[in-house]
Amino acid sequence: MKTECGAVGDGQADDTAAIQKGLDLLRPERATRKILFFPAGSYRITSTLNILRAKHEESQGIGLQERGRK
Repeated sequence: MKTECGAVGDGQADDTAAIQKGLDLLRPERATRKILFFPAGSYRITSTLNILRAKHEESQGIGLQERGRK
């Protein structure tokens, strides 16, 4: 999440766009991964996140995983 999508996880920076980018990476039916991993930190979300589906097969079987707090 931090490396690939640019999330900061410091509790102050707005991580909304980075988290949405991560969710979008999981969307394609043939995505190579289906888990969005959050390293320890506090992620600030300031607007609604969306998990979109244009086709039935998209965004299925995804998961979010968090590692304990800092």
